[in-house]
Amino acid sequence: MKIAVIGSMNIDKVCVVDRIPQIGETIKASAYFESFGGKGANQAVAIAKLSAKVSMIGCVGVDGYGDKIITYMNDLGIDMSGVKALDDAVTGSAFIYIGENDNTIVIVGGANDQVNTLYLNQVEAVIEEADVLLLQNEIPKTTVEYVLNTYGERKTIIYNPAPYFTIDTKALIKATWITPNESEAELMKMNLGDHDIDKQLIITKGSEGVTYYENGELKQLAASTCTVKDTTGAGDTFNGALAYALSKDWSISEAVSFANTAAGISTERIGAQGGMPNIEQVMERMKQ
Repeated sequence: MKIAVIGSMNIDKVCVVDRIPQIGETIKASAYFESFGGKGANQAVAIAKLSAKVSMIGCVGVDGYGDKIITYMNDLGIDMSGVKALDDAVTGSAFIYIGENDNTIVIVGGANDQVNTLYLNQVEAVIEEADVLLLQNEIPKTTVEYVLNTYGERKTIIYNPAPYFTIDTKALIKATWITPNESEAELMKMNLGDHDIDKQLIITKGSEGVTYYENGELKQLAASTCTVKDTTGAGDTFNGALAYALSKDWSISEAVSFANTAAGISTERIGAQGGMPNIEQVMERMKQ
């Protein structure tokens, strides 16, 4: 099965600090680097590193950074034929502070804000080729709702509601699987009214692992054992690996276990995409 990721592509501008600065405080970084990021791109890279066929659907700017992103992802074997470069927008970016085994992130949408329904209609053929769609919230709300309403009953859709915003409930319930973290799940449930989506939820809980339903039964999987250096991109690794496993027709239990292991490995290195494991590394860790 082929996978398509509909989402954001960014340049990450990363400061490594001893601790996350407080409001109004200035501190000195111990290191600075730029890397490729964006939740959509991260998830596509995670899938590509696991050796699956994946297409990227999204927009970049014509500003140097966009060209670099397209070249880099092409080199990883990701189908970038549906990606659009825009003259009137900057490539999206994220400003990340890493410290105390955690991070804070500020996002500039840029070209990601132009991933709209008009654009999706232009790349409809690429989307239709995919069996599994992976979707997140660094693109416009109307686009997220459009994808769920248009493809929700015909394709497997993994919807990662991050960063969180409320979408129309009728669209939300058309997702096959919804993958919030704990706080996103709570916010989501507050806005659902009488609708029950528990059996669609796969909730990532950091050091407490993952909860999900299988055959109507709530299950909990402990977090993968690892030495954490940087959690940036761990959630994206989880979602990419989940899409990979579901595209192989694995059971939901097998898929969640695989994704949980991949996400754990990704936290052992600095950087979102740089820490993502290949298929051999994940399978070897699962044997331990």
